[in-house]
Amino acid sequence: METTRRAFLLGRRPPETPWAAFLRRLRRGCEGELQVLDGDSATGSRAAQATAAAHASAAAALTTGGAAGTAVPMAASSTAACLRPLSLVDVRVARELCAEYGVAMALAGTRAAAPGCPCLWVDPRSLNTLRCLDDGLPSSTLGVQYAHAGQGPGLRFRAAPGVTMATLAQAGLTQFAGLPAGLTVAAWLAGREHVAVSPGLACPPGLVSVDVMLADGALETLGPFGASGGVPLRSGTGQALIPALYTLSTRAGAAWCRAQAAWPARYRLDALTPPAPAEANLAGLLAGHEGALAWVDSVVLQAVTPSDSGGQAGVADMVSAESVPYAAQARALDANIKDAFDPAGLYPEAPLP
Repeated sequence: METTRRAFLLGRRPPETPWAAFLRRLRRGCEGELQVLDGDSATGSRAAQATAAAHASAAAALTTGGAAGTAVPMAASSTAACLRPLSLVDVRVARELCAEYGVAMALAGTRAAAPGCPCLWVDPRSLNTLRCLDDGLPSSTLGVQYAHAGQGPGLRFRAAPGVTMATLAQAGLTQFAGLPAGLTVAAWLAGREHVAVSPGLACPPGLVSVDVMLADGALETLGPFGASGGVPLRSGTGQALIPALYTLSTRAGAAWCRAQAAWPARYRLDALTPPAPAEANLAGLLAGHEGALAWVDSVVLQAVTPSDSGGQAGVADMVSAESVPYAAQARALDANIKDAFDPAGLYPEAPLP
């Protein structure tokens, strides 16, 4: 009787919402820090986010590596959160739960947009290991400088997505010295402002390959891919995806985009057709994608000098993305590329060029 009276007085507990269930399972399954963002932190400019960061460290992650004053759209409602994973296991758990609950999984530091959809922003800054692949050099973590007399052009490093430009420059990858010190590798690769706009030059100088998690959870390596050999595709999803993209590159819309002075689409299908004698590097498909096509687990980078850049322009010479008209052909091509990579829409759309 007492139990019945208590239940009558207190009322029934309201049912758990899908968003609350998502957050509960994310907290239980991940070791990293999870911060729910309120409406003020979930929308608006980077300046507004910087103010919110004084009260929520996760909101600060959304400002990392970008230009001041650039708008960073997020979910239209307050159903947004930021996860700072401590391991790739955390990222795998987040992807699985986002897919199950219909939550967009966005990369912190990008301009991706998920209007009207609950959104989880993933801040990779704790995933910051940097390892030299040549000469038996030791591993490094964020803020540790290499001391090696043999550093120079050609040295290769594997960088986790949270490694910063400052750390890369300290390690001998001098092509990153002029970029914002706190910009992460993942945000650098995702940012359109760091990519040459000339068709065929999508792959940044020194980018060798990218290990990615595709939208269905498949793990793939995107790298050199040509007649002289390259990095083999290792997943069934990748083995279906790349031929589909090559087929797409033969269509009239892709040919029209390649004929323009500046690549007019959001996603860089021109990485498949670089000017001769260069061969395709599939890593260039993710250049400037704003986190909309895949999650970057790591990248392999090679030290280059200005003379090794293959004619690509420096950051200061890039044509503003806003100055390139977004024609119907480019819009249709982008829709096809996004559908090939992410048919379920796990990752939010990249903003318009």
